[in-house]
Amino acid sequence: MQIVCGTFTLTTKPERADWNEEVPLDTLRAGFEDYGDKFLSVVKLAEKPRVWQVRAMPVIPTWIKANVALLGDAAHAMFPTYGQGFAMGLKDAAALATLLPGGTKASQIPARLKAS
Repeated sequence: MQIVCGTFTLTTKPERADWNEEVPLDTLRAGFEDYGDKFLSVVKLAEKPRVWQVRAMPVIPTWIKANVALLGDAAHAMFPTYGQGFAMGLKDAAALATLLPGGTKASQIPARLKAS
């Protein structure tokens, strides 16, 4: 079983190449020392705790270029542990299917996307 628990802390360290790294158990436990005993009993079972970097994505003017559109995690960056990549991709695909129904001509696409 995998259990994910997290807290957020700001850091002034420059970004590293690794997006996550293993940390000592004491580091993990220190982040949850004020939590209840039942929760801490689960935290203490951790074998290889990791720290993930949270990064802000730069804003891009559009998710569409030529005949390519970003969907799902590519457009909506989020933690892999949220389990939402497929859901976001499906939602995005459904929105595009609504905006661009069968029979839509290529010349109509820019106007349909801008109107929305």
